[in-house]
Amino acid sequence: MRPPRFCLLALSACLRVGYDEQPRNPADGGYANQPDTGASTDAEAPFDAAASGDASAKGPTDAAPRIDAGAAIDAAAGFDAGSALDAAQPDPVDAATPMPDAAAVTGCRTVTRDYCLALPSLAEAPVLDGALDCGPALIELVPVGWHSPEAYLGDHPARYASAWRPDGLYFYIEVDDALRLPALASDKDPWCGDGIELYADADGVYVSAPDYDDPGAIQLLATAPARDPSTVLAVDARYHTRSNKRGSDWPASGHITVARANGYALEAFVTAADLALSSWSLAAGAHVGIDIAINVSVGIESERVECGYNLGQYYLRVSSTPCTSDACRPYSNASAFCTPVLE
Repeated sequence: MRPPRFCLLALSACLRVGYDEQPRNPADGGYANQPDTGASTDAEAPFDAAASGDASAKGPTDAAPRIDAGAAIDAAAGFDAGSALDAAQPDPVDAATPMPDAAAVTGCRTVTRDYCLALPSLAEAPVLDGALDCGPALIELVPVGWHSPEAYLGDHPARYASAWRPDGLYFYIEVDDALRLPALASDKDPWCGDGIELYADADGVYVSAPDYDDPGAIQLLATAPARDPSTVLAVDARYHTRSNKRGSDWPASGHITVARANGYALEAFVTAADLALSSWSLAAGAHVGIDIAINVSVGIESERVECGYNLGQYYLRVSSTPCTSDACRPYSNASAFCTPVLE
């Protein structure tokens, strides 16, 4: 069993039990309703396609606005009719002539989805370089089930995108975090400071729920990059439900974390090996399970607690109500995972 976290404010010690919740929606008890194991959609409405991705995405945005033909220089406005500049001026762009779309030139089209409902396909094999690949657009990760002795103040907001390939799941997450206090090697567990947790299930059906299917489901933990590159951090890891033992290290070949101007980003591609499967073949119309947690550190570097710098974490989804504290969280309950359909 993975050790539960709890917080004793007097001791400034933070673990995974007994924290206050910040309800997302009082009407449903603060948790996003989850579909049944065979369901294909989430109860929440999809994001508006107008909520486009981050400008740092690898895919270009639409071309610049067309030139208005009416903006051409009037020959009477300061130019002599006999001037060499007259008549030699090029014809203005005809507003009726469409300009080529930059996306069409490169073949990159962005897709905005509520990724708990559906995942778009990724056109090319992902390049894990810490930048969002062409295709899925970033959307806001709305915190639910905030797990902390303090109210979530919104100073660690995140955005994410996800997609699929025939051989795995693609994730990209950005977190705003100016301080960045990841778990140190002496803390052992990568969740003891700033970082990101990914959750994945091969088919979105949880035979052993709330426990993870084993093989077939996994929790993947990555520390945020340290401000000092020489800092030795806790090793990124794979965990199973509530296990106090790591399944193994999370190989660096499958993910990368990079520093950003005001935070950090994780880019990852989850494959059969990560789920302890011998093979994994994905196709349109199938379902998978996904979830995300953002681990948040204390606000002062000198404030070390029992679990390193850990303050708490928030999630993309937790399990449906009724649910009590630790038992509803994705590291304890596979039923918390979204079950999107593959488009």
